[in-house]
Amino acid sequence: MYPVKEENRRKRVNDMKKKKIVILILAIFMVFTATLGNSYIYADGTDVKETQGKEREQIQEETGTETPKETEGSAKETEKSKEGSSTTPLLEEEKSKEVIEASKETETKQAEADTKIEKEAEEKPAVLSANDVMPVAFTPNAGPYQITSESGGGWNYNETAVSPSLQITSAGSYTITSGGNEATRNIFLFDIKGGVVNLTIKDLNMKAQISANSCSNLEVNLTIEGDNTITGNCGINTYNMSSLTIQGTGTLRATGTSGPGIGQNSNYSYATACPITINSGTIIAETDDYDSAAIGSSKNESVSSITINGGNVTATVLRGSGTGAGIGSGGAGSTNIKTDNITINGGNVTATAIKGAGIGGGRSNGTSATNVVENITINGGNVTATSRYGASIGSGGEYVGGNVKNITITGGTVTASSTDAPSDIGNGSGAADYAEAVWIQGGSVYTSKAIKPDPYYSNSYRKKVYVGELINQAGVTNVKVDGVDYKIDGNHKDNDNFYLYMEENRDHYITTEDASGNGHLYKATWNSTPKTFTITDADNEYAGDFRVVGGTKGTDWIYYDTTHINPDADRFLIIQEPGTYDIYQLVDETNAMLAVATGESTGVVTLTIHDLNIKNIGMMVEGDLKLILDGDNRFDGTASSVAEASVGLQVSSASTLEISGTGSLYCKADADAGIGGTLGDDDPGHGAITIKSGNIIAESNTGAGIGGATGDNGENITITGGTVTATSVSGDGIGSGASSTTASKNIVIDGGSVKASGAKAISITPKNKAGSDVAMFQLKNQSAVNTIKIDNTSYTLNGFHPSDTSYYLYMTKADHTITRGSNTYNVLWDATNSIFKLKAPTPSAPTTAVTVNSITVTAPSNTSTYGAAKYSLDKKTWQTSNVFSNLKAGTNYTIYVKYSGSGDYGESDAASKTVKTLDASYTVTVPQTMTAGGTSQNIAVGTSFEVGYGGQVNVKVKSGMDSAGIMPLTRTTGSTTTSISTQFKVGGSNFTNTSINVATFKNKTDSAAISFGAPTYSSGTIPAGDYSGTVTFEISYTQ
Repeated sequence: MYPVKEENRRKRVNDMKKKKIVILILAIFMVFTATLGNSYIYADGTDVKETQGKEREQIQEETGTETPKETEGSAKETEKSKEGSSTTPLLEEEKSKEVIEASKETETKQAEADTKIEKEAEEKPAVLSANDVMPVAFTPNAGPYQITSESGGGWNYNETAVSPSLQITSAGSYTITSGGNEATRNIFLFDIKGGVVNLTIKDLNMKAQISANSCSNLEVNLTIEGDNTITGNCGINTYNMSSLTIQGTGTLRATGTSGPGIGQNSNYSYATACPITINSGTIIAETDDYDSAAIGSSKNESVSSITINGGNVTATVLRGSGTGAGIGSGGAGSTNIKTDNITINGGNVTATAIKGAGIGGGRSNGTSATNVVENITINGGNVTATSRYGASIGSGGEYVGGNVKNITITGGTVTASSTDAPSDIGNGSGAADYAEAVWIQGGSVYTSKAIKPDPYYSNSYRKKVYVGELINQAGVTNVKVDGVDYKIDGNHKDNDNFYLYMEENRDHYITTEDASGNGHLYKATWNSTPKTFTITDADNEYAGDFRVVGGTKGTDWIYYDTTHINPDADRFLIIQEPGTYDIYQLVDETNAMLAVATGESTGVVTLTIHDLNIKNIGMMVEGDLKLILDGDNRFDGTASSVAEASVGLQVSSASTLEISGTGSLYCKADADAGIGGTLGDDDPGHGAITIKSGNIIAESNTGAGIGGATGDNGENITITGGTVTATSVSGDGIGSGASSTTASKNIVIDGGSVKASGAKAISITPKNKAGSDVAMFQLKNQSAVNTIKIDNTSYTLNGFHPSDTSYYLYMTKADHTITRGSNTYNVLWDATNSIFKLKAPTPSAPTTAVTVNSITVTAPSNTSTYGAAKYSLDKKTWQTSNVFSNLKAGTNYTIYVKYSGSGDYGESDAASKTVKTLDASYTVTVPQTMTAGGTSQNIAVGTSFEVGYGGQVNVKVKSGMDSAGIMPLTRTTGSTTTSISTQFKVGGSNFTNTSINVATFKNKTDSAAISFGAPTYSSGTIPAGDYSGTVTFEISYTQ
């Protein structure tokens, strides 16, 4: 409906009248020629030319005159004008006068007729009807065509060429029409080197073709409006195009008489056809050529890509012996060709061939050329493909040489039938030995005979698939198998059954839904002999997006769904009687809600959930529920459709919830608890919650992760196992929601790994089942295990926390021993800081370097992790230096080393090692000969002198002098023995006590000078002669 204002209508009529006057003036002066009979369509479909004719008939009846007609000469000149002639010769003067006179005679009557036309136009309805058309003028300006361009140029028309044609010479946007009139001039995209041509055709009727000449790197976007028919050697020849994309709301019938309806005919250049994409419109492509495809290529030409995303597409090989495909390539005659990348994503597609495939390759001649077909993919659409000798989808028929592989169907409604080929999908007749790889992952695929080769699910998941026939499915719009959308596109054309390919060796569940939202559940049972599926009704287990095993539908549980009446309504699966149940989800994601509402019935509901993914309140519990987890389950309450409700798993105040199992559960809330209470006064607080096992993640914004909603406390929460992650943005991880004024109570943690975070991790200090306070210890960098022992008590775990390889263990405030597999950890309670620390490991036995007076210990490794090393000789006094000095030589010492603790680690036990210092090493030389009364000499210390801390070398008189240091000398010559004496001196002084050391040496620099005084004789003068004596020194080491 198009509203038209009255003033606009008047303006349009006046504009039309002015146009007629201009045309008359032009005719009088013969500057340009124009046709007076242009067609204008009013809102009701009245032809203005016809209206003018009627008015003129009335004028002729009243005046007895005729309206002058165009002379033969003017008609010819008019035609020249249409063909783009740059000059227009003047008519003979006589003819001009005749036209002037005729115009004068009719001027008054014509004005009256125009006034009447205007009046009738003003009486037209103000609003156009759905079938009405706005005023359109067809004025040819390029031979038989009318062309407009966005730039105003970029084209020319050449009538005098060998092949008269309309030529588009520049990239840009153009619109061409023939006004529905038949035209016989080609339309060429000519000599365009790169760029995009956006071409719109409207009511184009051609006995010629659209093609590209001398072009390169040219993308063509073709938009169709109205009714278009193109019949030529090719309808649309894509040779010299880099791509062709077709879309629009109109109809295009393209017929090739010696080439494709749409595609490439390169005149035996053996080129590969450019990509062709069809997005919308009604496309009817036909070929009457022996060797061409309807859409694709002609003989000996490969296909690079054909993609159909939508529209109504019909591709037909008309000739009874045609070798080309309906959609794909032409026949292979003298050269090898390849048909590659045919993809159908949507639309209604019908492809019909004779010797080629309906969709795929043309026939190969089997001797000198082959046609390889690869990568045919159907993702959607309603597709019907037929052939006589070729496969309906795959390769052409008759001769060997048509290898086909990678036919993939992931969706759509596909009907495939071939009369004489061995298979409907795969190879045509004569080519069966060359079939490879058919993959079917979805859709409804009907074939009248077997698929060859046998289909598999996918290249990455090589499981054979077999068909199951689901009968009587008229009006069904959606089919899912095990929750996977098979993306069907309506029913097959000739029957209401669906043909679903499913993985062998197991049963499957099928859900269907019609346009009104009515669903149904079926079970496909695998039969190993023969290998088939038997599909039976399973509606007694059907609950919308769920399958329920256990209880009786309508009595023990009900499914409530009114969304087909009110799209905003909620869908509920409600278990209302105690018993044992299993719930499976039939879709990947749902907003349907679960509820356990046993009311006044006594007893427990034991419910196992299998891979549920609910974006709504996941579950509401009003009763006693034992929830068993299998697979991965998600309850995203933040997507709830219930006003002011966002809880992941709600436990009403009078209810109990016990969670166990080996699976996982993710619960997310906003103002409510992830698991626990919901916001509001109808049911404040929450019931008792016990978690025994499973990987649980509970999140909230302002409510607790596990516990109370915003403003509510948490209580009666017990965790004895599992891996539990509880977080809140402004509430507590476990316990109270934000703004709660009541303290939480009765929070017990006695097992599992519990990671909590929020305003507080846990609202109060948790206790174990014995009533003792417990605190958390983080055991970091672990490998996944199912059990950890703490002091021989097993803690059950179920995997890691998200992106975290730590376990969070709650234990009494004392030292503990933790065992994980073969690893043992000693944990120390730091009462000063009220935290646990992992006892650092004992360092390895120390390695040392020793001297006579020191020991240097090599520092242990990993001090950055376990803390700096400490060293001791007695385990009482510790030092940070690794060097012990001032030690006695040749003495055994025990060295102790331990870690001091750092970060997560406390002090370690000490490692020890016994080490002996080196023995003292020294050299002392006493003079061998001295002269009484002579000069002194030194007792010398040698270069090697290591005596250790407190060590010394002592020199003492052992014999040869008396206690006062008097040394006797005896004459060694003469016949009479005479004795004299001399005084022993040290450092120039008489040494009068031989019981003490003569000298003591502690350092290399120490020295001692000794000498003997002049000899004396007790009887007077010393008799002449040689005298000698011997003294012995004793050298000893002490420390």
